[in-house]
Amino acid sequence: MSPKGNNEVIYPFGHTTIPSSQIVMTSRLSYVAVNIKPVVPYHLLVIPKRQGTSRLYDLTCDETADLFNLAKKAQRLVEQVRGVKSSTIAIQDGEDAGQTVKHVHVHVLPREKDDFAENDDIYSELAKHDQPNAETRRIIGYHRSLEDMEKEAEILRQYMQENEDKF
Repeated sequence: MSPKGNNEVIYPFGHTTIPSSQIVMTSRLSYVAVNIKPVVPYHLLVIPKRQGTSRLYDLTCDETADLFNLAKKAQRLVEQVRGVKSSTIAIQDGEDAGQTVKHVHVHVLPREKDDFAENDDIYSELAKHDQPNAETRRIIGYHRSLEDMEKEAEILRQYMQENEDKF
């Protein structure tokens, strides 16, 4: 994490960074961010703060525990906000597993009944949701605006603040 000129904190995420305006919550070693290209509404990413953690096995035991404890809080949050009782929690660990950002991260996807024709279709959607076009190397498909991402993060932070006894 590094401060930006306007007092905004920038969080590392592989080859890119995430501004604090898109951060939902943090812990000592991890943070939760909204997703630029969500597969379902309120699709969150739980990410270790330390750079150089491209794979799950790169994390220390303390970082692993912190990451998954924060993932549980993120899961509780998005399930409550969406009014659902289920989630898919996933890690694409390595390029051949579909990882496109070389920084380990946990996907938290709140689920509702029949949100996909086949329940496991979520995995194929997750695998292709941020894949680059083979020719241009650019991510294809819908990307949310900075404003939409900031708005979603603010909704989630506000919900947490109003219901802090649950988190």
